[in-house]
Amino acid sequence: MVVVSKDVLFLLLFFLLLLQSHSKCQESFSCRNFTLQFPFTDIRDPGCGLFAVGGCDSTSQEEHPLLHIGASTSAKYIINQPSKNKFIILDFLLQTLLESPRCFSFMNVSLPQSPSVSFTLSPNITFFACFNKSSDDEIQEYFENYRREECDASTLYYKIPAAESRNGAIPHDCSLTQLPVKSDVNSTLLSEMLTSSFSLEWSVSDDCDRCYRGGGQCLADNRNRFYCEKTGILLCFNLRINHTRSKYNREWLTWFDREDLRSRERCPCFTKNQEREY
Repeated sequence: MVVVSKDVLFLLLFFLLLLQSHSKCQESFSCRNFTLQFPFTDIRDPGCGLFAVGGCDSTSQEEHPLLHIGASTSAKYIINQPSKNKFIILDFLLQTLLESPRCFSFMNVSLPQSPSVSFTLSPNITFFACFNKSSDDEIQEYFENYRREECDASTLYYKIPAAESRNGAIPHDCSLTQLPVKSDVNSTLLSEMLTSSFSLEWSVSDDCDRCYRGGGQCLADNRNRFYCEKTGILLCFNLRINHTRSKYNREWLTWFDREDLRSRERCPCFTKNQEREY
């Protein structure tokens, strides 16, 4: 007869509780008047999504949920949710910049470049800021059919209506910027077209969707390439068996997250044939 020690029973109970903690993420969550789901998560549960939303538990009618996406200095408030994959956003930083006498070339709506989720803001305009006062012949030729506005130390080039940018690299003294515009304005001046409120749509990639639904986490490597991390538990223990009973040695009981073992060849506690992965 095999006798199971209390230590082994404790280990099994601990392991089951640990597995339960890994599946606590809900399909969707409530945030004020909105129902949100992956790739977003409540800021109090950062491990359940890619982008956090704060202020979900606020009781103030004047406050809106804050979307933590893009640059940390750019506060984006969720004003409305017309559909499951669309928000109406108010970008507070952009609003401040538009209300001050600044050059548009230094403005931008910061959206993450992620292999897991693609974002689109609309309506928008793409323009190019060139910082040598347009004296370069290459710049003049590249933007031959564009409108232009002088702005401090730069010249801005854009098209109305918006058009696809030309193929090939843009001139090295120029940078590309995309900003939201009003949908009901007839002016062709940037100062009258730009707005801090816009529609933000997103689409989760098929790879990330399969990864998330399979219990994994959507990540990107240092070259911004997608990979799926499925976190597991590695239990290291020493099990000694003699002719009459099993003897459990708890001295070496250790558990590791798979991430902690990326640089290890194996569990540091034991020889290869004593490791077990669950």
